[in-house]
Amino acid sequence: MKIAIVNKHKQDTLGGSEVQSDIIAGKLTDFGHEVIYIAVKGGGNYQTRYRVIPVEGSSGDILEAVDQCKPDIVYWRYNKHHLYPVMKGISRRGIPVVFAVSHIQDLKKWGAKAVSREKSFLKRAVITLIRAVESRKQYRGMDFVDGVVVNNREFLKRSGHPRTTFIRSSVEPEITPFSYDKPYYIWISSLKPSKRPELCLRLAKEISELDADILMVGDIVKESYDYFNEDRTLPNNVKYLGKKPIEEVNGIIKESLALLHTGEPEGFANTFMQSWMSGKPVISYEYNPDSLLTGNQLGTCSAGNFEDFVAQVKKLKIDPDHRNQLAGNTRKFAKEEFSPDKNVHLLEQYFEETLDKQGGK
Repeated sequence: MKIAIVNKHKQDTLGGSEVQSDIIAGKLTDFGHEVIYIAVKGGGNYQTRYRVIPVEGSSGDILEAVDQCKPDIVYWRYNKHHLYPVMKGISRRGIPVVFAVSHIQDLKKWGAKAVSREKSFLKRAVITLIRAVESRKQYRGMDFVDGVVVNNREFLKRSGHPRTTFIRSSVEPEITPFSYDKPYYIWISSLKPSKRPELCLRLAKEISELDADILMVGDIVKESYDYFNEDRTLPNNVKYLGKKPIEEVNGIIKESLALLHTGEPEGFANTFMQSWMSGKPVISYEYNPDSLLTGNQLGTCSAGNFEDFVAQVKKLKIDPDHRNQLAGNTRKFAKEEFSPDKNVHLLEQYFEETLDKQGGK
């Protein structure tokens, strides 16, 4: 098959969907397929085993790249950005499209991500309304999609598409060694409103008596979080390390007590998989994909209750038996569920089924 993958590329924007797209592109290449990665808002020299076409980012640019590579099938992992005009255009070209759900907002007609609370209520309301209207306009593109892939079982019932399938995301355990002079929790994400990094500062004050720090890794996306660059503005037990490559992040996770997650519900966070692969539990403030944190299976979730969140963080440090039990659960689960060979093979089969279905029309 000749397969076009549409998304930002991880060399331009290091996010969860970009990492997944790169893993998929690499594995499909290993399986003998011709992969062309249409890198939206891309630039530079890509060090990849597959071909990359960087484009400016408009719907016309994306369609021009599709015309250039003439794929058998398109794998779309670029949320609802430009979805309606691009899907309509690809449909006219007779090319099937598989839409990959990366975030819960992808499945909402009127979806809108969080707006910084530093803005006034009126500004937040206006921005939210604008985003919701744009979401609804682009959601019409789902009418032209031939199949939908979700990485969270809970999304199966949210998708209105008749050909929706569940395939887990994958993780590659490449590690750069890391050391730190005391026990620590790790928080990993972009610093923006939907990820709520400020909750780590509240948490730090509540656990100041513990012999443990909170290390924070990620790119500052919103200027309102620039103060994380100033050590004097942070609690003594919080260290902001900035943006790090995946291999180094994996090394930091491996030596940690647990991953802290404060973000809003999304799709299926790469950081959860990275943590479980290293045998580390997740302590989540609200987000509980597939209810895997329920009942202390692979960590804990406080369902948005800050006091419970603090208590769970403390318990993990002072109760090694509890910590070791969770660690054992995570390693076993990750080994069984997050294999790139297994999951990309399932995606390959789904592409073939989609092509067969189109041929039978």
